[in-house]
Amino acid sequence: MYKDKPYYYTGSYRRRKIWQRKRFWGILVFFIFGLYWFGVFSGEQQGKTKKIPFFKGGKWQWKAGEVINWDERREKVKEAFVLSWNGYEKHAWGTRSHLNLSCFLCPNSQCIRTLGYDIWHPVSKTKMQMAPEGLGWIIIDALDTLMLMNLTIQLSHARQWVSQSLNWEQDQNVNTFETTIRMMGGLLSAHYLQKELNIKAEDDNNDLYIEKATDLAERLLGAFNTKSGVPYASVNLKTTAGVPSHADDGASSTAEAATLQLELKYLAKLTGEADYWRKAERAIQAIDNNGAKDGLVPIFIYATTGEFRGQEIRLGSRGDSYYGMFLFGYYVIFNTRLTSLPKSIYSSNICKRMAKNPTTWTCTMKP
Repeated sequence: MYKDKPYYYTGSYRRRKIWQRKRFWGILVFFIFGLYWFGVFSGEQQGKTKKIPFFKGGKWQWKAGEVINWDERREKVKEAFVLSWNGYEKHAWGTRSHLNLSCFLCPNSQCIRTLGYDIWHPVSKTKMQMAPEGLGWIIIDALDTLMLMNLTIQLSHARQWVSQSLNWEQDQNVNTFETTIRMMGGLLSAHYLQKELNIKAEDDNNDLYIEKATDLAERLLGAFNTKSGVPYASVNLKTTAGVPSHADDGASSTAEAATLQLELKYLAKLTGEADYWRKAERAIQAIDNNGAKDGLVPIFIYATTGEFRGQEIRLGSRGDSYYGMFLFGYYVIFNTRLTSLPKSIYSSNICKRMAKNPTTWTCTMKP
């Protein structure tokens, strides 16, 4: 290299200080602009004026003097929900006649059962069921939202469907986890909000949601009838028999097996049925009996033996909600004495680390 070359010559790039590099200033400017873009310096509050970015005509524009009205934004969200719900009601809320002798002797609305399709594609307007008569996944999943948004007309229609058409007596295998958190959870949420928001039942049956949830729970408990206490991945609603996973050598997802605490324990509290409580805690105890190091567990577990399958560990799918459940358990279940399990189960190293800094904790898979 020639000695008369200046210090900032390309060949001397490594000797330059970091603040003397264009890349440093470029990244710094980009970072500050990003903070400004996302409103870090704006101190955004209700009713405060600021410039709002919006996309129009193929480019970003700035609208000065815009007043942020959170109530208006909330209504926009509500309008979007209503638009979606109305489309479902119009196109996916079909009917099917159930004619029998009683229908001819005393015709009434009970002879018609509304289907409430489980899957609805709004663009193609196609629909399908996940069970012979449908289970109303979309309807039950939306009950609490209808209540929170005070959509009384839509709620009345949905409640009528739950009362007259929801039927668990179907020869259909369903996922234990999804059915618990969405169907039972949806019904329990509706029961809770109905009381908290003082929503009067049109038929004076304030126990409708809890009755349907209890009927479903009795069927789901069949999945827990295993030697280990770990539930099977699926269960048949009619026979109440547990069904091993059709994949993963029949093993259950660790996250799914563990994340049934909230619904079953809340139902136990409402009904006084301790069996729901025991089933939930037995599953957690079975997982803990494996003595996982630092609370990190493989993502699959055999319901038959209670032993882990493989050694793959991850905080993503198949493992995520397992750790979330322990955070919930540590702060809520144990501290409110909603458990008979030792505190050590809820306060493992992984829980303590995640509790301190849940956004940066990562897991390295080890064989």
